[in-house]
Parts: sequence; structure tokens; C-alpha cells
Amino acid sequence: MKYGEDGANGCENCGSDMVDVLAPSPNLTTGSQNHKQFVCPFCGSRRGLSLMGLRSATEISASITQLFASKFNGDKKTLAFSDNVQDAAHRAGFFNSRTWGFGLRGAIQKYVLNGGDGQNLQDFTKGFLQYWLDKYRVF
Repeated sequence: MKYGEDGANGCENCGSDMVDVLAPSPNLTTGSQNHKQFVCPFCGSRRGLSLMGLRSATEISASITQLFASKFNGDKKTLAFSDNVQDAAHRAGFFNSRTWGFGLRGAIQKYVLNGGDGQNLQDFTKGFLQYWLDKYRVF
């Protein structure tokens, strides 16, 4: 689905190709109080889509990791709410530790795909560190 006045496939400002985005149909309502139902646009699963209100810290941390790994997310910040200060501190630490581990795996995979394949552990470690130092060297 393309949004825009003329339905063009490119950005109005720079002409770059647009990114396709799935915009599912509005939520269905059911019951006497018109409760919302989140329905997957592909398989029709009810209540299969929702990030708001997830109660599992593992699910939330996996979602955060995916958002942080996206090349379309240039502003990597997270805001999470909790019931009390102790719970909030615990969750923040959990999210941080999980996101770090997933990020490290992603960095290793990127290095392997960009020339780090087939090395022994010692060469891989040195090459991995040098790859990321060179990639993010500021001066």
C-alpha cells in the first residue's frame, strides 16, 4: 500500500523508492461492550498482534531487539512503564542484558557475512574487533 497524493512509488522530496508497509484493516469489535480484537492480516489469528500490554519481559525484550536491529530505526530509544520502582529497575536491567546479547549475535553475524567466515577462533576474535573498530572509527 502506498500513501501519498498521487500514489507514486518514490519519495516526493528525493525520489528514492518507498518502503512497502502493511496497514491492516481496523480492529474488529465484538461483544456487548465492543471489545477490540487484534486480527492477523495473514492468518486471521485473533489477538495475535499486540505489543501494547505484553506482560512477558522475554517477549518485550525480543521485540525491543528487533526494533533496535532495524536499519529503519535511526533513533534507538525505549520507554517502558511498570507498576513500581523496583519492578521498573528489574525490567530495565533485564531488557538491557537481553538486548545486548541479541545485539552481539547480530554483530557477529554481520562480520561473518562480510568476510569473517572460515577463521579459527583467535583470528575471528581479532578480526571481529578490528572490523567494528574500523566501521565506527570517528577520527
